[in-house]
Amino acid sequence: MENIFLILVVGMLNLLSFYLGSKTKTDKKVITTINPIEKIKEIKENRESREQFEKEEKINQTNIENIETYNGTGLGQKDFD
Repeated sequence: MENIFLILVVGMLNLLSFYLGSKTKTDKKVITTINPIEKIKEIKENRESREQFEKEEKINQTNIENIETYNGTGLGQKDFD
């Protein structure tokens, strides 16, 4: 009789734990999956966006220098690399 009672109590606790665990809300940002393919894609996208930003920044800097050295002629103007 004690064994049946213990089996029922443990079974009920298992069901209660499962129910409570399924009802808890988790933030999706906290739970992260480690997928090497997605990480590599993310790193590649970051690198490409950083290179694009640096290229645009260099063009902007060249434009500013050209504006500052402009004297009405094309002398002293820098080309974009």
